[in-house]
Parts: sequence; structure tokens; C-alpha cells
Amino acid sequence: MLEKKIIQIKEILKSYNLEHKAEFHKDVSKLTSIKAGGRCICYLVIDDRQVLISILKDFLSRNISFYLLGEGTDVLFADGVIDIVVLKLGSDFKYISLGNGPKVISGAAYNLQKFIVLAAKANLDFSFLAGIPGT
Repeated sequence: MLEKKIIQIKEILKSYNLEHKAEFHKDVSKLTSIKAGGRCICYLVIDDRQVLISILKDFLSRNISFYLLGEGTDVLFADGVIDIVVLKLGSDFKYISLGNGPKVISGAAYNLQKFIVLAAKANLDFSFLAGIPGT
């Protein structure tokens, strides 16, 4: 069953010319601050927003489970083989924009601590976000 799923994942990634960037049976303990967990069936860094959207649609249509990973802070994966694809959010998701007035736009992979500090410099208090796990 797992091999069939890996074949499906490879087909999807090949259609986006990403199969060479995927790592299969990746040790997820190396991806988190906790340094615990087993191996996911596939790991891939996604740098493009539109590609992410398309891949997620393909995964959903084929019932392939996935997890979107930011910095990996305080994320805990199960031991053993984890039947999911871990998609690490890359460069297209690491941005911040401080607008005029009380407005901050941030990508999902932007470092939370840096976000809090930059917002504070703009007189915006997001200190309550400090220490939130699972990024």
C-alpha cells in the first residue's frame, strides 16, 4: 500500500518537475527543534505558492495526507513510518511587509520571533504570540 502511494506521489511531483527535489523516507527528527520522530514517506521544500496550491489539490484528490511545515519549532512527529508527505514552506513564504498604520502581512514560513521584533519596532504588540508551538 505504501509503495503504491509513493508511486502516486512521484507521478504528481514529476508533473511539476520536482521529483528530483523530493526525499523519500526522510528522518523527520532532523526537521524539528524537538529532534524526535520517525520517517515520513516524502519530504519536499516548496518555494512557489502556485505550485503548492496545485500540488495540494492533487494530493487531496488522491487522498494523500500532508503536513505543511514552517520553522519546525516544537513540532512533534510520531515514531516509525509516518504516512504523510511533509511539505516545508520555502522562500515564497518567508516575507514580511509592514504597512502604514496597524497592518502587518507575513508569509507562513517567516520566523515568528523576527516577526514579533519587527512588529514591535512598528509599535505593534504581538508579544502574546511568543512561544506558540507548531510552526
